[in-house]
Amino acid sequence: TDAVIAALHEQKRGTDWAGKTNVYAENRVRELSKKYGEAWSKGLLPRELFMTIVVPKHSHVLEEPTAPVIFPEGTYVGETIRHYHHSNSDAAAECLALVCELKEKITANGFTSTITLVFEKGELRHVDGLHRMIALAHLLEEGYEYSPIPVFLCDSNTQ
Repeated sequence: TDAVIAALHEQKRGTDWAGKTNVYAENRVRELSKKYGEAWSKGLLPRELFMTIVVPKHSHVLEEPTAPVIFPEGTYVGETIRHYHHSNSDAAAECLALVCELKEKITANGFTSTITLVFEKGELRHVDGLHRMIALAHLLEEGYEYSPIPVFLCDSNTQ
């Protein structure tokens, strides 16, 4: 748990979005550790598993439960792209701007930071790294060559 939380802090240092999402991610890591014990592993995620990651409902306005939804709960990371084309909200535009910024960083440097996932109910589910995953999914659609990405994984089956 401590290594996962330390990684969250390290990779988000100095970003505006980190202040909004780190608390959620830390709380989720602690909740999963309490539920499943120290079932965390670090490894590399192959492309075929990357495209099956289930992401949460995303609205970009954390404080407003009635904010316009960019994509609904249960969307696969590879399907997020089409949701941006069907939304004209300011939140979707803000989100897409962040995704484009991350696409540039990934193109220049590769996918260098760790994402955090949980394997629950037979699915890989997002814990942290949503915008980086969306950026990578966009790049893959554009022909970017995938290399296995670093991941922290909480496996509910190890309990």
